[in-house]
Amino acid sequence: MFKQYKLRNYKFILVMYVVILNVIGILLIGSAKPSVQSKQIFGMIAGLTIMVMLSLIDYNFILKFSWLIYFFMLLPKVTVSLRYFPSIHPSPRFYPKQRSSFQENLEKNHLSANFPMH
Repeated sequence: MFKQYKLRNYKFILVMYVVILNVIGILLIGSAKPSVQSKQIFGMIAGLTIMVMLSLIDYNFILKFSWLIYFFMLLPKVTVSLRYFPSIHPSPRFYPKQRSSFQENLEKNHLSANFPMH
Protein backbone atom coordinates (compact mmCIF):
# COMPACT_ATOMS: atom_id res chain seq x y z
CA MET A 1 0.00 0.00 0.00
CA PHE A 2 2.67 2.52 0.99
CA LYS A 3 5.56 2.50 -1.42
CA GLN A 4 9.12 3.36 -0.56
CA TYR A 5 8.85 7.10 -0.80
CA LYS A 6 11.86 9.37 -1.15
CA LEU A 7 11.44 12.34 1.14
CA ARG A 8 13.23 14.67 -1.27
CA ASN A 9 10.45 14.09 -3.84
CA TYR A 10 7.69 15.16 -1.45
CA LYS A 11 6.15 18.55 -2.25
CA PHE A 12 6.55 20.32 1.09
CA ILE A 13 5.68 23.65 -0.51
CA LEU A 14 2.12 22.44 -1.15
CA VAL A 15 1.75 21.41 2.48
CA MET A 16 3.08 24.80 3.54
CA TYR A 17 0.51 26.57 1.33
CA VAL A 18 -2.28 24.53 2.89
CA VAL A 19 -1.05 25.33 6.40
CA ILE A 20 -0.79 29.06 5.61
CA LEU A 21 -4.31 29.18 4.16
CA ASN A 22 -5.65 27.24 7.14
CA VAL A 23 -3.96 29.59 9.62
CA ILE A 24 -5.41 32.62 7.81
CA GLY A 25 -8.86 31.02 7.90
CA ILE A 26 -8.55 30.18 11.59
CA LEU A 27 -7.47 33.74 12.41
CA LEU A 28 -10.39 35.17 10.44
CA ILE A 29 -12.90 32.85 12.08
CA GLY A 30 -11.34 33.56 15.47
CA SER A 31 -11.82 37.28 14.97
CA ALA A 32 -15.51 36.75 14.28
CA LYS A 33 -16.30 34.01 16.78
CA PRO A 34 -13.43 32.97 19.09
CA SER A 35 -15.41 30.10 20.65
CA VAL A 36 -15.11 27.94 17.52
CA GLN A 37 -11.41 28.59 16.95
CA SER A 38 -10.32 25.47 18.85
CA LYS A 39 -12.60 23.30 16.69
CA GLN A 40 -11.04 24.82 13.59
CA ILE A 41 -7.54 24.08 14.86
CA PHE A 42 -8.54 20.46 15.54
CA GLY A 43 -10.03 20.25 12.03
CA MET A 44 -6.83 21.63 10.51
CA ILE A 45 -4.66 19.08 12.32
CA ALA A 46 -6.97 16.21 11.38
CA GLY A 47 -7.14 17.40 7.76
CA LEU A 48 -3.38 17.74 7.48
CA THR A 49 -2.88 14.27 8.92
CA ILE A 50 -5.33 12.73 6.45
CA MET A 51 -3.82 14.73 3.58
CA VAL A 52 -0.29 13.52 4.29
CA MET A 53 -1.44 9.91 4.71
CA LEU A 54 -3.36 9.98 1.44
CA SER A 55 -0.50 11.63 -0.41
CA LEU A 56 1.77 8.73 0.52
CA ILE A 57 -0.54 6.05 -0.92
CA ASP A 58 0.57 4.59 -4.23
CA TYR A 59 -1.85 5.44 -7.05
CA ASN A 60 -1.45 2.00 -8.59
CA PHE A 61 -2.94 0.54 -5.43
CA ILE A 62 -5.98 2.81 -5.77
CA LEU A 63 -6.38 1.95 -9.46
CA LYS A 64 -6.80 -1.72 -8.58
CA PHE A 65 -10.08 -0.78 -6.85
CA SER A 66 -11.35 1.73 -9.40
CA TRP A 67 -14.36 -0.43 -10.31
CA LEU A 68 -15.38 -0.60 -6.64
CA ILE A 69 -15.00 3.17 -6.25
CA TYR A 70 -17.07 3.69 -9.41
CA PHE A 71 -20.01 1.64 -8.12
CA PHE A 72 -19.71 3.15 -4.64
CA MET A 73 -19.96 6.67 -6.13
CA LEU A 74 -22.78 5.62 -8.46
CA LEU A 75 -24.97 4.68 -5.49
CA PRO A 76 -25.53 8.26 -4.21
CA LYS A 77 -26.21 9.47 -7.74
CA VAL A 78 -28.91 6.87 -8.30
CA THR A 79 -30.38 7.52 -4.86
CA VAL A 80 -30.64 11.26 -5.49
CA SER A 81 -32.00 10.72 -8.99
CA LEU A 82 -34.76 8.46 -7.72
CA ARG A 83 -35.58 10.70 -4.76
CA TYR A 84 -35.76 13.96 -6.66
CA PHE A 85 -37.03 12.76 -10.03
CA PRO A 86 -39.41 15.53 -11.19
CA SER A 87 -42.34 13.34 -12.21
CA ILE A 88 -42.36 11.43 -8.93
CA HIS A 89 -41.35 14.05 -6.37
CA PRO A 90 -41.38 17.68 -7.46
CA SER A 91 -38.47 19.63 -6.07
CA PRO A 92 -39.37 21.75 -3.04
CA ARG A 93 -39.39 25.52 -3.31
CA PHE A 94 -37.09 27.52 -1.10
CA TYR A 95 -39.49 30.44 -1.07
CA PRO A 96 -43.29 30.54 -1.12
CA LYS A 97 -44.87 31.12 -4.49
CA GLN A 98 -46.57 34.47 -4.02
CA ARG A 99 -47.37 37.25 -6.39
CA SER A 100 -45.60 40.50 -5.77
CA SER A 101 -47.44 43.79 -5.43
CA PHE A 102 -45.75 44.95 -8.63
CA GLN A 103 -47.39 42.12 -10.57
CA GLU A 104 -50.76 42.85 -9.00
CA ASN A 105 -50.51 46.55 -9.89
CA LEU A 106 -49.73 45.67 -13.49
CA GLU A 107 -52.83 43.49 -13.66
CA LYS A 108 -55.04 46.15 -12.01
CA ASN A 109 -53.96 48.75 -14.51
CA HIS A 110 -54.32 46.28 -17.39
CA LEU A 111 -50.66 46.52 -18.21
CA SER A 112 -48.72 43.56 -19.36
CA ALA A 113 -45.09 42.64 -19.18
CA ASN A 114 -45.36 41.91 -22.90
CA PHE A 115 -45.77 45.34 -24.41
CA PRO A 116 -47.52 44.94 -27.78
CA MET A 117 -46.07 46.72 -30.77
CA HIS A 118 -48.54 49.16 -32.45
